[in-house]
Amino acid sequence: MEPAEPIPPAVHRALTPRALAIGGGLCAVFAVAAPLNDWVLGNTLFYCHYLPPAVLVATVLLALVVNPLLGRRRLVRGELTVVVTMLLALGGVASSGFPWGWTQVVSGPAKVLTERPVLAPLAGDGPSVLPTGMFIALPAEGPPRVNDAEHRLVIDGFYSGLSTSERVQHRATVRWRDAQGVEREQLAMSGDSRPAVDDGTWLDLDRPPGSTLLGMRPGETIDGLQVLAVTPPGIPWHAWWPVFARWLPLILGSLTCFVALAGIVRRQWIHHERLPFPTAAVFADLIEDPRPGSRIAPLLRRSGFAIGVAVAAVVLGSQCLHAWGLLPVSIPTQLDLTVPLGSDELKTELYNWRSIAKPRVFLSIVALTFFLPADLAFSLWFFFVATNLLFLFLRRAGIPIDAQHAAQAGVGAFAGECLLLLWIGRAYYGRAVVAALRGGRDEDQRAVATYMRALLVGAGAMVALLVTLGAPLFHAALAVLLLLGFMLVLARMVAEAGIPFVQTPTGCFLTEVLFSLTGVALPATALAPLMLVGAGLMSDTRENLLPYAVQAEYLGDRAGVPRRRLSALMLLVAATGAAACTAIVIWIFYSGDHIPDSWPLSTLSSDNLQPLADVVEGRPPATSPWAAYGIGLAVVGAVGIARMQFAWWPLHPLGAIVVPSASTAFIWFSFFIGWLVKIAVMRYGGVGLYQRLRPFAIGLIVGEALVAALFLVIGMALRWAGVDLPQLPHFLPG
Repeated sequence: MEPAEPIPPAVHRALTPRALAIGGGLCAVFAVAAPLNDWVLGNTLFYCHYLPPAVLVATVLLALVVNPLLGRRRLVRGELTVVVTMLLALGGVASSGFPWGWTQVVSGPAKVLTERPVLAPLAGDGPSVLPTGMFIALPAEGPPRVNDAEHRLVIDGFYSGLSTSERVQHRATVRWRDAQGVEREQLAMSGDSRPAVDDGTWLDLDRPPGSTLLGMRPGETIDGLQVLAVTPPGIPWHAWWPVFARWLPLILGSLTCFVALAGIVRRQWIHHERLPFPTAAVFADLIEDPRPGSRIAPLLRRSGFAIGVAVAAVVLGSQCLHAWGLLPVSIPTQLDLTVPLGSDELKTELYNWRSIAKPRVFLSIVALTFFLPADLAFSLWFFFVATNLLFLFLRRAGIPIDAQHAAQAGVGAFAGECLLLLWIGRAYYGRAVVAALRGGRDEDQRAVATYMRALLVGAGAMVALLVTLGAPLFHAALAVLLLLGFMLVLARMVAEAGIPFVQTPTGCFLTEVLFSLTGVALPATALAPLMLVGAGLMSDTRENLLPYAVQAEYLGDRAGVPRRRLSALMLLVAATGAAACTAIVIWIFYSGDHIPDSWPLSTLSSDNLQPLADVVEGRPPATSPWAAYGIGLAVVGAVGIARMQFAWWPLHPLGAIVVPSASTAFIWFSFFIGWLVKIAVMRYGGVGLYQRLRPFAIGLIVGEALVAALFLVIGMALRWAGVDLPQLPHFLPG
């Protein structure tokens, strides 16, 4: 699975009108379908992770169904690369990655500040601690006005659904007849949001005749006033778009930085370090040009691929049919070891009891692990098991250690990995900086110089906004660097280990890490802007543009697609997708028909607003995380240096990094199975057997995605037909 040398752009068509049209059409469909599927229907998530099932299925359909029908006019590899790139770029902003969390972050303070006593210091009568204009329905002074009609419409309507009652109410459009028989059609207004000047275009509900009409239905008459028609209030876009516009420097700045970073590391990771890119290589094999005389990619003609798809279909299909009561039994993919491990002591002494007692097999994770070098595959499960044993030993020794310490060590591990990968590529990155300042001599240097300048522009826009909002320059720059560092390590894990389901350390959010570095001696108004980076731009690291963009760079490199134009296309798709998907999520919330999820508000309160409230009250942090940071940094540094110095060294630093991620608890056993299969194949069958089994492994990956997609479509159709069936199992992690 080593990357091929880039193909000259003239060899294949790529950025053609039909490729852009197909990619744009699919992006439009996905932008609507992803939030609806994830948060209304509750199916297996549309994107979910960095080998997104929806994109995988779309790729298979294009390669296996559409292209054979097109015959000589088939989409060539470059064109398919453009389509896949557009869909991957959308993944960073489609659902969990941005709009689901961002909408609740910007509306959350107006809801929780007065509901949660621990946040009372932020809801005082003085000027707001939080940056003015960056949150919905949050006044510049004083607490949120929860009894105001506008607050009830914008905030209560968002979390509980808009009123559909045809009564005269705030922001309803009312057609009525006065006592003289004159008909009027006006927008009803109440509370603080009423215009300052009464120009006759709106109906004041706080004084007659509006107060008389308040609450009336069409056809009702009182004191000579008759209500003829009432249109209930619509989605209050007027409250959302100004806030979205103020966030644009952060949103566009971060997206620009992510695309630029992917372009910067492209040659270093693909050609200098020769990373395997296991997840991207799956897409590359699916969109490979067919051999002469064939209409489909070589992989799709292999019997092993078909067998892999069939195995996944039988195993996972049986689970779906069993869940619906159509099969008496199913083929299990989870073990239950609670009886042999059923010790109450173990439940409290292990790092993660549930993941050890009920390990689960994900076919796609097993297959991807099969592609990895043995030391990396071994490390991905070994460090997790070792951490559980270490917790058992330390807790029995009376040392009070908990999961938060592991998360803090994970932050140090991320820092260590970031330093390692920068050190490994120091010569290349140094030349990139010089090229950005002085200009490049060849095409590659000029391209990297462009990306480096874009990175500086994007980061500068983010820092400038934070400084404008009151943050010190050094702290604003540190917040942006932390964001980019976290995401760069995630992208590295996807590029090197092919782990599709990766996250930052669970329980250690960027705001907490940032405050631990800056200290809390600054006024809360200077620290509050820094919260915007951690709370609003890192809502869910399962879906982020940078890891997707790094995979797209690999595909573009193999297909010979012009790199700067491909990057510009990714940025355009991500930017427009962020706006479109945010609008879809807002519509879903105001419709009142969505899956309840308390996670965004709880993390906003406990991990972002609570530290600010502690600053206002003068409460220092309970404990210092620096010791745990240092341990994580030391472990990753030692393992990484040993790996570079000794060829026999059996451990890989990425294994230590994934331990505190919530995703690892789901997939560690799949890492173990994949490693075990890889060791057995290489020992008893050698490279020849490994190559013959590759199509089967990719078939398992594609089969899992196809089964998830098939039952996703069936679930949608049955729901719209009014058929209520039990919830299907989620096959893919996340």
